[in-house]
Amino acid sequence: MAKESPFEKKFVEESEKSDLPGVLDQLSLPPALVEFARANQRAIKTIVIAVAVVVVAWSLFDAYRANRLQKSDSALYAGLQVAGDEKSGALEKVVADYAGTPASTWAQLELGHAELNDGKFAQAVERYTSVRESVGKKSPLYPLITYGIARALEAQKEYAGALAEYEVVKGIEGFESIGTLGMAKIHEIEGRKKKALEIYEQHLSSFEGEQQNNPDKILIEEKIARIRATM
Repeated sequence: MAKESPFEKKFVEESEKSDLPGVLDQLSLPPALVEFARANQRAIKTIVIAVAVVVVAWSLFDAYRANRLQKSDSALYAGLQVAGDEKSGALEKVVADYAGTPASTWAQLELGHAELNDGKFAQAVERYTSVRESVGKKSPLYPLITYGIARALEAQKEYAGALAEYEVVKGIEGFESIGTLGMAKIHEIEGRKKKALEIYEQHLSSFEGEQQNNPDKILIEEKIARIRATM
């Protein structure tokens, strides 16, 4: 009988190829855990591979997202540098190509400001409203967008809607003064001078202890004096 060579490959069962007794033993794991690992090698391998696939996929997605954000920021910057009608076209392209990014949001706001300045009040209201719905109430942009809607409605002489929007602004911390002045202005425009005066005076009381040269305080005092002179 021929002597068996130590270099001759032996047939190994497929189920035994994946067995790693040495590794498991070196880890000093409890016998029960080692036995479980050996008995469920295929399932464990499947889980490990699945986790690896998820990790790789997530890394690729992160890289894609970072690249997209960078491109959207560059596109927005380029669009803001353009003048005239071409600027609107460039910003609309940012909105279309990079929907859901901060750059797209800013592009829409810039377009809304342009529409407001160009007298396209209905378009500005529609755009502002769309952006506001997408960012939500917790966004720091929410009060600014709401103020834009109020201004556009006021410019259209839709005073009831403008008053409601100014009231929303008034209820947001840090924007109380802007909202209050807007509300009083609407009441004054519609001839409700007594109501406007009441709002101005109530707001003026919030400046108690402020210096006399406070510009906001001076502005309100002037408005109060003007209304009283016409009553």
